Amino acid sequence: MAREDRSRRAGRRADYVAAGGSTVDGARLYRATPSPRSPLWPSAGHLFSRTDRLHLEWPVTATGPLESRVGRLLDRRGQPLAVGVTLAERPNTDRPTLVGDVSLAPLAPGDYLIELVVGRAGATERHLVAIRLDR
Repeated sequence: MAREDRSRRAGRRADYVAAGGSTVDGARLYRATPSPRSPLWPSAGHLFSRTDRLHLEWPVTATGPLESRVGRLLDRRGQPLAVGVTLAERPNTDRPTLVGDVSLAPLAPGDYLIELVVGRAGATERHLVAIRLDR
């Protein structure tokens, strides 16, 4: 890859970083079986199985309500897939947390991105989490 291409790609990544701080912290990843009542286990890595359910938590660092929140599953090229990311806001005692769940069963082995787009006070932030799906 040419040096100019790398610098352009790095510039695109910089567009996703919020000036003056982020609305949400980095994602915490958990795994569970597909049943919604199964216990969550912290994930040390980003490698998952098709039999797992991926659970993500983003602590909200901004004060005030979020105007919008959208979660999507993207393929390795950044194209959206039909598999949905269920998002909810869970109030916590110290600060609210955005939680997302993705069923990995319909996916083929490969690399994927979970995209979170949050909006607050007229500004939008995009956060990406990379995962690899094994058999």
